Amino acid sequence: MFLEVKSHFKDWIKNRISDCDLIENVDYATFGKNLPQGCPSIEYALTLDAAKHISMIEQG
Repeated sequence: MFLEVKSHFKDWIKNRISDCDLIENVDYATFGKNLPQGCPSIEYALTLDAAKHISMIEQG
């Protein structure tokens, strides 16, 4: 199953983190990374509960 989100991931994830009142380093963690082209990127690691919560509000 896919969420079929229409917005850019960086905007979508920030909005969902805010909507769900997730707490950094408790519900999720971020990791900086450089892409092969040299552009910086941010990776998000969510707890299972946080991922379920986001999935449920996105489906509704």
